Amino acid sequence: MMNTYPICEPAALYIDKSLAPYIILASDRYNNTVPEEVQLLLDIGKFNEIAQSRGETDYTIRQAIQDHPDEPRLKQYQPEDASIAVLMPDDYFNTGVLMDAIGDIDADWITASEFTGDINTYEAHTVADCILQYLVDEPIVYLIPSEEATYFRHAPYKNLDELLAEYRYRLIDAGVDLPDGFNLRRLVCNIEGTYIA
Repeated sequence: MMNTYPICEPAALYIDKSLAPYIILASDRYNNTVPEEVQLLLDIGKFNEIAQSRGETDYTIRQAIQDHPDEPRLKQYQPEDASIAVLMPDDYFNTGVLMDAIGDIDADWITASEFTGDINTYEAHTVADCILQYLVDEPIVYLIPSEEATYFRHAPYKNLDELLAEYRYRLIDAGVDLPDGFNLRRLVCNIEGTYIA
């Protein structure tokens, strides 16, 4: 019998489609299974751009050939494939794949396979590109602070920067390599709702 349980996390680090590719890449590196296309994107400097677009930016083989005509790894593709084939696998933005990947890299991840509720950036009015969403029966992955945070009032963290530093350290410790300037701040969220287990 399935039961419904509440979730109320005021300062969780929500793993969205901008962060998921870096975690999945860390898992693939750990297992020595980085897809050839992803390695190519890393080598030509396009991985971060595509990852941070949350899968909204396609980078086709044709574009790669135009940008890097001397890249020998691109010669294997047929001309008819070049205009439609996208180098970044959809799996790198897939929450199911993310849930498998986090088993390889330990960072005290929390998962909820059928979450219904709100996920909102903490103090959203102060953050560009904030998260304000309501999900229904969606899988989610997140981290919670190692110390209990209560909207930073009477909390063990002096300020939000201290909590962000902890999250960044935990990701680095798990082998997740984020680019300079990655907007981790927008992912500190209030997660409130229910999940089924």
